[in-house]
Amino acid sequence: MNKILTLSTWKMFLILTISLFLLILNSITDFKTSKLDNLAISVIIRIIGITIYFFWLLVLGLKLNRSSKTYFKFKNSTYILSVSICTLGYLNINLSLLFKDSYPDLLAINFILPLFTLLGLVYLFYSLSKSVKSAQLQRDVKFGECIAEVFLLFIIPIGIWILQPKLSSYLRD
Repeated sequence: MNKILTLSTWKMFLILTISLFLLILNSITDFKTSKLDNLAISVIIRIIGITIYFFWLLVLGLKLNRSSKTYFKFKNSTYILSVSICTLGYLNINLSLLFKDSYPDLLAINFILPLFTLLGLVYLFYSLSKSVKSAQLQRDVKFGECIAEVFLLFIIPIGIWILQPKLSSYLRD
């Protein structure tokens, strides 16, 4: 778990953005195998990419929450639940694209899960950005001071490139 946070910036950037490059490559070419078409391949790539991204956010948040340099502490169980719900929500979106005709049309899946996914994302980015900023400034911070970190976490390739060196230096101890 600690290994993923101490990787150099280019390695972390490559790991977390490889799915974006594969999606672009898949959309440019008309790649098909005997059993999978282009849509199935892109859904599989998206599922792998979003799972890796949320795993990185989970490891990062739990490590920052245990750090003595962070003044903002959150509940680990709530954080893990929000990451899990976000992952399930994005899996639901991708699987519904893949199985359009045979996907169940349930209220819980089509209305409640996206709502909880949105709430989970808000909590995830709120708590993680406050933890990052409080580790950086070594004091308790207000959410208004953390807006840049929220955008950096949301914009996957650029945000990783900017945040990973800072995070590696905070968490080295």
